[in-house]
Amino acid sequence: MFKKISQYFKLKHKYYRLGLGALILGSFMASVIYADAQYSPAGIPGSKEDPLVTRSYVDQAFAPLEKRINQLKTRIAELPRYEPVAPPTNASPSQVQVMINGQTVNFPDQKPFINPDTDRTLVPIRMVMEAVGAEVQWFPAEKKAMLTKDNTEIFLWIGKKEAQVNGELKFTDQPALIVNDRTMVPLRFFSENLGYEVEWDAPSRTARIRT
Repeated sequence: MFKKISQYFKLKHKYYRLGLGALILGSFMASVIYADAQYSPAGIPGSKEDPLVTRSYVDQAFAPLEKRINQLKTRIAELPRYEPVAPPTNASPSQVQVMINGQTVNFPDQKPFINPDTDRTLVPIRMVMEAVGAEVQWFPAEKKAMLTKDNTEIFLWIGKKEAQVNGELKFTDQPALIVNDRTMVPLRFFSENLGYEVEWDAPSRTARIRT
């Protein structure tokens, strides 16, 4: 008997708290709607005249920022558009020059070229690497080349999209190739892994390396 009475009062207390919470939430929402409707620009959020930060107040507070954004959009629209410079009409589609620290590299037989499938510049590895003071070794049985420069050692394999840089396996979208008995490698991949900067000048079709 006493147990049932105790359970009754517990349930009654539980639903009383739920009802009180709903009443408080409803009163809060009503006050927000009322405050927004009665908002006056002279009112200060938190004061008796305007006890809540309303949507009208937020809109007014962000008005200067919105004005500034529109001004920036106008200035951006007025900036001159970039127009790419077309390459010389007498330039060959595959003609590529390589410069290292301002000096043009001479290629006596096989010239550098751009692979149209990958859009990568391929260069004869020995001419370029020896021009920067790197040592090149070729292992014909494994179709593998080794580049060494200071504390960097790079291994590459013909036809494979992978290389080892100081023991770490790295990948490239352009494998090394053999063209006219010359090992051709992607210029940017090997130059940057040796710590050099590479810039491409499209109008003159020149790759510039800074060591």
